[in-house]
Amino acid sequence: MSSLSFGERERQVAERRSIGGDFGAVIQLEGVISAARSLLTTLKKRSENLTQLHPEYAEPDQRNVAAYWVTLAAIPMVCILDFLLISTAAEYLAILLFSGQPGIILLGRLCAPIGFLVVELLFAVKLYAARERVADGGSRAAVAGWVGMGLAWAGSVALLVLASQMAASGAEAATLESAAATLVGGISVIAFILHLLVLMGGRQLRDANGYFVFAVKQSWYAARGRRANHRERAALVEFETTASRYSAQIACYDRRYSGEPFILPPFPQAVNLLFKEVYGSQALPVAGRGNRHASQPGGPTTGQEDANAA
Repeated sequence: MSSLSFGERERQVAERRSIGGDFGAVIQLEGVISAARSLLTTLKKRSENLTQLHPEYAEPDQRNVAAYWVTLAAIPMVCILDFLLISTAAEYLAILLFSGQPGIILLGRLCAPIGFLVVELLFAVKLYAARERVADGGSRAAVAGWVGMGLAWAGSVALLVLASQMAASGAEAATLESAAATLVGGISVIAFILHLLVLMGGRQLRDANGYFVFAVKQSWYAARGRRANHRERAALVEFETTASRYSAQIACYDRRYSGEPFILPPFPQAVNLLFKEVYGSQALPVAGRGNRHASQPGGPTTGQEDANAA
């Protein structure tokens, strides 16, 4: 029969719970470290695959990079100018068609410029694709067709701007003052040129968008990699701390309760490999009676084993 008092028995149970908690924490931390390393490997492979797929974006000429960023900055600028030039026409038309419905009028004022820009980008992509097919021996009729439609579209945008400015002035074209007529004509020409530039810049837009997507993906991979690396380092520090505390608690338990050893199941093989990585040639110093982890190859040795080996 055990000679332990009630208080000592309670302390023994508490120590067993603490040792068991550290035992489970060591296994859990190994899982966190393995997951972080697996994610790092996956992200590195994805980044390498993306670089192999688009080597022209991996190490681009800096002059091309500057042109890409100018092109990407130009798109929102065109959109802002469209808001200033086309939203008036969209609002005027919405008032005529949906008078008394301010929600639809506001929606038309905001969405019409974006819709115009989206359609122009579609024209630009189609025109560039048609030119590429001509370079491969295709027909030039498609290029001429897309050029004609693009010019018609840019011209219609200029006419919309002209009409909206005339309507906003509240006067007929023939009665416009000289300064107002010049202003309206200049705004219409600006609108035509802006939309014509978008239509004719299909290749530059495609390359700039490709570079932008490439840069965003690589930055995303790098950011996730940094977070995974941080989790791995933090888990490794906690793993070493928990393993050392686990070893010290077992040693203290065995000294205090030498007649009642606390037998634990073996660590998984992955945990044993991590022990070797963290402690190197020095195995985890688990002291006590018997080898609690002997059934698992490569597991940490006990202090008693070390003494026998000596």
